Amino acid sequence: MYDSKHILSLNKAAVGFSGRSGKRTLLENLNLQLKAGELTGLIGRNGAGKSTLLRCIVRLQKLMHGSVLIKDQNIQEIHPNDFAQLLAYVSSGLEYSETMTIIEMVSLGRFPYTNWIGKLLPEDKTLIDEALVQVGIVHLAHRKLTEVSDGERQKAMIARTLAQNTDIIVLDEPTAFLDLPSKYDIISLLYELTRKGKTVIYSTHDLNIALRFSDKIWLIDNSAIHDGSPEDLILDKTIAGIFESDKILLNQTTGDFELRKHFTRKLSLKCKIPDLLHWTRQALQRAGYEIDTNSESLPLVTAERNDNRIIWKIQRFNETLVFESIYDMLSAL
Repeated sequence: MYDSKHILSLNKAAVGFSGRSGKRTLLENLNLQLKAGELTGLIGRNGAGKSTLLRCIVRLQKLMHGSVLIKDQNIQEIHPNDFAQLLAYVSSGLEYSETMTIIEMVSLGRFPYTNWIGKLLPEDKTLIDEALVQVGIVHLAHRKLTEVSDGERQKAMIARTLAQNTDIIVLDEPTAFLDLPSKYDIISLLYELTRKGKTVIYSTHDLNIALRFSDKIWLIDNSAIHDGSPEDLILDKTIAGIFESDKILLNQTTGDFELRKHFTRKLSLKCKIPDLLHWTRQALQRAGYEIDTNSESLPLVTAERNDNRIIWKIQRFNETLVFESIYDMLSAL
C-alpha cells in the first residue's frame, strides 16, 4: 500500500470532449483526492460525465485542463507499461472473444509483466490462480466467457485486475445489467478488496448500494463534484438536493429513495415488533393511509406475532377483523 497521504489526486482538472460544434466541458476545476484503501463511488445523473472522468483517470482520454497524479506522479509522464502496473481498468462494456475462457481472460492481467512473447512464468500463474480463488470462480476457470452469467463474467474482469496486481482499480458501471444478488456479490467483493489495501473507484447508478458500501462519494452536480462520506452528503442534504423531485424523495433516516406519498385517509397503527411495524406501515402508506399513532377515534390496525404466526387486526365500527396476511388486511380496508 502507498504510504503517502493521497494515492490519487486531481488538480484543477477539467474533463469534456470535442464534437462538430466544438469543445464541450462537462466538469471543471476538480480538486479531489483519494487515500489508499478507500472505496469511492462516483454517482450522478445520466450524461453528467461519470464515464468521461474515469476515462481521463485511466488515460484513455486527455484532460482538457489540469492534471491527475498517481503516487505524486503526473499520469501523462508515466511510461505505459509502468502505468499498467499502477492502475487497472474495467470498462462498462464486456468485450471478449467468443472462444476465450475465463482463465485466458484473467491471464491478460499479467501482460504488463511478461516478456515480448507473453510467456507466463510460474509466479504469473500463481497470481492468476490466486485471483480466481479470491473472486470465487476457480470452478469456472476453463469455461468460455459466453457460457457463464453476466455476473460471473464481471467477476472474471475483476480477477483480471487482481492478476494485474495494481494498487488502484477503476470500474465503470460494474453492477450494470446484473440481478440483485450479483450486484451485491460484486460490490461486496470490491469492498473486501479495499479492506486488503486496494484503492477502488467505481461509477454506478445504484445509489442505495453506493451509499451503503462506499467510504467516499464523488457526487456530480452540474460541472462540479461534491465529495465526502455518504453520511455527510445525506446529513447536509446534498444528495437530496440533486436527486429529489416532485416524484421521489430521500428518506433522511434510512438513506433510501422513496416515492412521494399522497395520503387520502388516516388510521392508527400499533405494533411492538420493529420489523413487523416497519413493513405494516409501509404497506398502509402505499395504500394511501397516513399513520396517526395518537388518535383514538380512527380505525386501528394492530400487528402481533404469536409463535410463528403473524396476525393483523382491524378495529372499527365496533367490530374486529382478523387477517393472516398484509394483502388480505389491505383488501378489507
